[in-house]
Amino acid sequence: MTDWFSQIWLSGMIIAIIYPSMRYVVRYIRASPSTVDVSSPKPDRSWGDPELFRYMLYFIGLSLALVIFIWTPAAKALAQSVDLWAIIPVSMAVFYTMAIYVELRDGLAGPLLRRGMDRPYSRTENPKWYWASIAIKAVTVGLSGLMFYAWEYWT
Repeated sequence: MTDWFSQIWLSGMIIAIIYPSMRYVVRYIRASPSTVDVSSPKPDRSWGDPELFRYMLYFIGLSLALVIFIWTPAAKALAQSVDLWAIIPVSMAVFYTMAIYVELRDGLAGPLLRRGMDRPYSRTENPKWYWASIAIKAVTVGLSGLMFYAWEYWT
């Protein structure tokens, strides 16, 4: 396989992942007060959340930056380096540690794999599922640390 095939495949996968976020941003912008005719009835904007809109913009921006990075020579060098396999478990550990921190702070824990669940687990309403979700993430952090340690030990 050639390098460009992998780059196209990864870029397409990332764009497919951010497509729903892009649709939300477009819908949010189209429903903004500056684009609505004043003489028409007031549209329903109860579905839109400014904070979610901001997070979607961050997510789209970071994802597009990653797509651009994939096409650079630095990405090719990173993919061929030995350190890539050490970066992956460290990234997972950092991500899940931040998720655990936010969930403990807010009292709401989202499941690791949603499988149709749209609402997070509350510490007061669903304590069993809340603590189970945090425990699964903590185990994932521990396993990621072990993977990193094993990689450093064997290389």
